[in-house]
Amino acid sequence: MKAVSTPSQPVVAFAEECHRGLVREENQDAVRHARIALGHLLIVADGIGGYKGGATASRMVVEGFHRHLAALPRDYPPERAIQEASVRTNAAIVAAAGAPNSPYSRMGSTVVLALLQQDAAGTHAWIGHIGDSRAYRVRDGRLVRLTNDHSAVQALLNRNLITPEEALHHPDASVLTRSLGHKAEVQIDIDPVDLEAGETLLLCSDGLWGYVAEQEIERVAADPALSVERTARRLLELALAAGGHDNIGIELARLSRPPALLPRSLRIPRRDRLMQILAVCLLAFAALGTLAYFAAQSPQLRSLLHRGRHALLQPSSPLAFAVLAGPGVDPGDLSDQPGWHLIEPDADRRAPCLNLVANLQKPTIYASEPGLAKRFRRDYPSLFSSGVEPDVKDLREVETECGRGRFALIVILPASDGTAPPSSSARPPAKPATPVPANPPAGKSTPAYSAPVRALH
Repeated sequence: MKAVSTPSQPVVAFAEECHRGLVREENQDAVRHARIALGHLLIVADGIGGYKGGATASRMVVEGFHRHLAALPRDYPPERAIQEASVRTNAAIVAAAGAPNSPYSRMGSTVVLALLQQDAAGTHAWIGHIGDSRAYRVRDGRLVRLTNDHSAVQALLNRNLITPEEALHHPDASVLTRSLGHKAEVQIDIDPVDLEAGETLLLCSDGLWGYVAEQEIERVAADPALSVERTARRLLELALAAGGHDNIGIELARLSRPPALLPRSLRIPRRDRLMQILAVCLLAFAALGTLAYFAAQSPQLRSLLHRGRHALLQPSSPLAFAVLAGPGVDPGDLSDQPGWHLIEPDADRRAPCLNLVANLQKPTIYASEPGLAKRFRRDYPSLFSSGVEPDVKDLREVETECGRGRFALIVILPASDGTAPPSSSARPPAKPATPVPANPPAGKSTPAYSAPVRALH
């Protein structure tokens, strides 16, 4: 989507779709939206499918109109510009079709285009068309056709010789009375149209209007809940749902009201806004400094802040941890404490985890957050006796070996005499390293020391 606006003018958003359909082997439709000096140019061309070269003709139409109109200055009269572009583009197609040995001797195309300009008086559009590609306007929720088809059926309708219902299935429905490329001279109909905020301009080939009822087109094009891109896509989907018997070309321009602006007298100058932002930042820093000062002076406030930080470290579910103990090391009682749950590394992670013990000389806590290590030492004081202060490290250093995402904390207790742990291929000892009491105290779990990894489930 492209959107443009000028001060106090509606914002104009654009969207387009061009599809081969579901039946035709070639896409003979062409569309283009371009910003040029004269304004915004929207074009839909439909190559005549009954002859070879329809795709070539529609492409020449789009490129010819764009090339001529884009070369003109901003103040060039729009209607005259469109007429001149039509003459030159038609002459180019006629010349290409009449070239010696040309395989496209009967190629031709329709065209519908809109040139949009905005000025102090409003938004203006000049609609030009040849053939049966159409322009519609959506105003106040109603779809209104802006062009009159150059076709045999439309001529019969204009003379009241057939009804609109009969026109839908008339045998001459595809016969055109005017097109680009079939005659040396062709007249393009041009109609000026004023557009207002809230309106939508739709250009399309007969691949849309010939197979989708105008009531359905109106329902989608007038839906305020759809963006301009979604509107174009929904119209294409309607044509495909109807069978997609023809190529479909769509250009949309939607005008919306610009955002409301404060009166100039109430606007804050840019320099003043920057000063206000700076003042707010300084006040925030001052407030933080004041809070830090009083926290240092007031034990009650320090306690409150500590409890608040501690509450942040208290999860809603227990934190998983593992204890890796070297040979001859008895971790003691590791029954779950509030907020903690002891688990064992996966079987394929056991050996890499055990190898960690050999690399350390003192107890080490690998924690996902430094505050968790302090809390763990408080809840399991018996693990760190004899006054040895454990090292605290980042859990990410061992997650690869022990299993990523499983633990919040891993404790390693190396052998006091430096004895290395058994290798991953060694079988665990048949007897526990520490005798198991025959009658364990009530309320306590009986730990099994058959492996250096200590785990409860």
